[in-house]
Amino acid sequence: MFYLKGVKKRMKRFLIALLALSLLFGMGFLMSGCEADEPVAEPDDPDEPVDEPDEPDEPADPDETFTWRHQVAYGEADMEYVALDAFFDAIYERSGGRLEITAFPAGTIVPEEEQLEANARGVIDVSHAYGGYFRDVVPVGDIEGGLPGQWPGFGYTEDAEHMLFDFEDGALVELFREAYMEQGGVYYLGSHSYSGYPVINSVEPIESMDDLRGMIVRATGAWVDLLEAAGVSTTFVPGAEMYTELSLGTIDAATWSVDGFIDYAWYEVAPYIHIPTISPHSKSHMTINPDSWNALPEDIQQIVHEAYREVYIPELHDLYEAMWEEVYEREEELGYTVVDHTAVVEELRELATQELWPEVEDRDEYTRQAVEIINSWFEQHEEGDFKP
Repeated sequence: MFYLKGVKKRMKRFLIALLALSLLFGMGFLMSGCEADEPVAEPDDPDEPVDEPDEPDEPADPDETFTWRHQVAYGEADMEYVALDAFFDAIYERSGGRLEITAFPAGTIVPEEEQLEANARGVIDVSHAYGGYFRDVVPVGDIEGGLPGQWPGFGYTEDAEHMLFDFEDGALVELFREAYMEQGGVYYLGSHSYSGYPVINSVEPIESMDDLRGMIVRATGAWVDLLEAAGVSTTFVPGAEMYTELSLGTIDAATWSVDGFIDYAWYEVAPYIHIPTISPHSKSHMTINPDSWNALPEDIQQIVHEAYREVYIPELHDLYEAMWEEVYEREEELGYTVVDHTAVVEELRELATQELWPEVEDRDEYTRQAVEIINSWFEQHEEGDFKP
């Protein structure tokens, strides 16, 4: 009896287990069957409406306006500052009033030696300065500004402008643009001539290298390297302070473009101006904050490029031509002396070719490529009518 009860219990457990197992297999079959029988998507019905793709970004608002702050590393009397009026007017008119630019002289917003950094950060929209100021950050700035003898003659539009903007499909301007963006964080618009350079104004005449070696000379960029290689003591003084420093005797001579001599009245404290210049001319540049530049519609960007070449560069060229004529005409009236220091220039030019150029070329890949492009230009062109 006990045995039969045990068998019945075991049979009961067996049947329960068998039933549970059957249920599990049945559920698995149903589930797999559901997956297998999942309907396949039918091909699109040509009569059914199709979802349209997302709309592209809205085009730029044709009525949107922009205002820029443009700081110049020089004073309001400087020709580069004076020429801005025509440049800004052209941009404003061609853009239908959509871009308005206001100029600020040196030091108004930031010190001139800090303009590149301030431009990259957006403190100013445009930095208008000399590349040699920033050569520790962008080494090719020395070449972009101009090594002694680098830029061809002051027949600017057919010589140096061609070298920069047009030669080999603009290879040089694109190289400078890449360097300034990568190393300085700014968009390089281009550079423009400020005539023969350096114009040396001094408290005493300079007729020999010995005269020059006895002075402390205000200089910037590659000119510091050249003068110091020649045994001349140099220092940096902002343009706005040069009258004071010359009058106090802190410096004995200053390198600048020709306009400072009369327009800044440096002839009053440094009555000797020297010719010829070591280079036919040198150059300043304009760089733009990338956010400010990219915010402009393409048509206004094109207007800025065109106004720079078609208005600003020739306007500045004409102003400097007139200034040289004024220097020669007003010598007796204002009581200064124009000194011929050809012997000094010849020695400095030779020193620059032998020592300075190779050293600058080896600074980085950008400087190497820049010198290569410039040498290629000279191989294919004759030098223009260098002046003064």
